[in-house]
Amino acid sequence: MWKGAGAPTEAQWNTFVSTTGLDKYRGQIAPRNALDAPWIHSLDFHYDVELPISVVRVQLTFDVLNLFNLIDSNSGLLRFVSFQTTTPLNYSGIDSATGKPIYTVNLSGTSSPLAEGRQYSTNDLRSRYQLKWGARLSF
Repeated sequence: MWKGAGAPTEAQWNTFVSTTGLDKYRGQIAPRNALDAPWIHSLDFHYDVELPISVVRVQLTFDVLNLFNLIDSNSGLLRFVSFQTTTPLNYSGIDSATGKPIYTVNLSGTSSPLAEGRQYSTNDLRSRYQLKWGARLSF
């Protein structure tokens, strides 16, 4: 039994269950660590050059962290699920007339956890590309 404003249709719930990978555990408790977060694709680039100076050794460096994000802003994103942030259903008790459990739908705000991919957050700093210049002097 569903209660609460904006209770999902059966098709919406089935879409949520299949996009999260929970469909293979229907009617049972999912085992610990059964699901994984999306893969992270990141590539770092490092270039250094040593200048031919006889008195001191000078090394200039250039680094690009998360090169994929520099090329395409939709690549190189670090996506994760925060603990206790996505709870699409809350158990409310048992219906005394039918003996069936009652679940309250939790669709807080405009970002519904039932929408595909909404259970993931993006780490803003690690998902951006970063450029570093450096110099090293050795005597």
